[in-house]
Amino acid sequence: MKIKILGIILLAAVFLTACGGGGSGPDNAGATEQQNGADGESGELIQDADPREAILALYDYPGEDFGGYEFKIMIRGQQDEWDSRDLMSEEENGEVVNDAVFRRNIEVEDNINITISGLWVTVGSQLGALRRSVSAGDNSYDAVMMNFEDSSNATQQGLLVNLDNLAGIDLSFPWWDQSLLRDTSVMNKNYFATGDITIMTNDGTWTMMFNKQLARDYDLPDIYEIVRAGEWTTDKMLELGRNVSSDLDGDGVMNALDQYAFTTTMDSVQGLFFSTGNRITRKNAEDLPELALFGDQLMQNLEKIFEIMRGDNFTLIAGDYGNHLISQAAFEENRALFLAEVMQLVIRLRQMETDFGVLPMPKANAAQQTYLTNIHQWASCAVAIPQGTQDETRSAVVIEALAYGGFKYIRPAYYDIALQTMLARDEESGEMLDIILAGRLADFGRINNFGGVMDAFNSNVSGRNGAFASSIERVSDRLERDIERAIERIEFLD
Repeated sequence: MKIKILGIILLAAVFLTACGGGGSGPDNAGATEQQNGADGESGELIQDADPREAILALYDYPGEDFGGYEFKIMIRGQQDEWDSRDLMSEEENGEVVNDAVFRRNIEVEDNINITISGLWVTVGSQLGALRRSVSAGDNSYDAVMMNFEDSSNATQQGLLVNLDNLAGIDLSFPWWDQSLLRDTSVMNKNYFATGDITIMTNDGTWTMMFNKQLARDYDLPDIYEIVRAGEWTTDKMLELGRNVSSDLDGDGVMNALDQYAFTTTMDSVQGLFFSTGNRITRKNAEDLPELALFGDQLMQNLEKIFEIMRGDNFTLIAGDYGNHLISQAAFEENRALFLAEVMQLVIRLRQMETDFGVLPMPKANAAQQTYLTNIHQWASCAVAIPQGTQDETRSAVVIEALAYGGFKYIRPAYYDIALQTMLARDEESGEMLDIILAGRLADFGRINNFGGVMDAFNSNVSGRNGAFASSIERVSDRLERDIERAIERIEFLD
């Protein structure tokens, strides 16, 4: 039995490696594995085993009967395209994600005898609603799904339960995103988690697209091959886009109706900051945040970001015109070679007539080993259990079951809809999607807005002021103070 379990776990590792890490990746082809037992005897030979099925075999629904309990989860909405669409579904309607959510929920409800109720709370109001509920002890929520920013804030306010202490949930399972658990933990404790329970964190992953028609018009090399070779860098991006910007109407002024090498929102400042290997904080051996804003490479990267965002009419920034849709319009109308936005935009571009491809954000240089991808702190999503919840173990059992069901049903559905959009245009985009999701990160300093340093960088770019060193110096005292206060709060957590 131990040999068989070992084989299943190793197959899971094979699957996750091929897919780029926990909580991300499409279904994979089969594999052949043979393992030796601890005593040196040969283990079972598993021919053409399906690693996805091996992962599914890691979990069995517990023998729990919660008597039809109404399980209440706070979810984000009802507001805009960022409303939760991965928890509640009233019926199957032919839309792949909706139907996957419906099937997941029915299976969970039937197996542990609950009914799932999503309680909508708009973004910006979720943290306050949670705080009031915990203070009142009214058991309004058995679980909450908030973005990383609110989840981390709630952790430090003592509003959440340490998930590692609970029976009924095992965060080492592959439907929990292991790299993001490491990024968002505090003193090696996890108060919120993300993974296959939600697709919103995938949607909130910062990514890049390129317009294939403009790439052909300017006789550019195969950009996918550049990515594969590890040479997709900020310098390469500048090189490829050098001659693309054009004053289309000939009025002598570059405006929102002209053509650009790159178009985006101001959030690409942080997208490029993290993709080039920088961090606001890094964790020490005790899993506490320490300041990481120093070094020549940091300043070189910030200067390169400024060159991309503000150099010689290279980039159309939507915020300059007060409308975030301007960048999407420029890309759809073949007036921008590159576009950087959250992954959800890939799905929103499905009606675009011109073919486009998907890329990771560029590295600082070819020596950087990994393509890194920031998850937007506002557009992200994690699940947590509030302090004072009526039955913490029940909540743990339910969110584990929902996460497992997410892996079983929702992950493949999400990939279907995302890849239907991309693979209809080329096969390489699926490969790029794996690279993007494999390199995801959530900087602890960013999700807590320590020192307001990223706001300062945005102001630098918005105001066309490249004096980043002065900005860091200006916020350094507040930055250090914010880190110290966070550590003080974290040290008192259970």
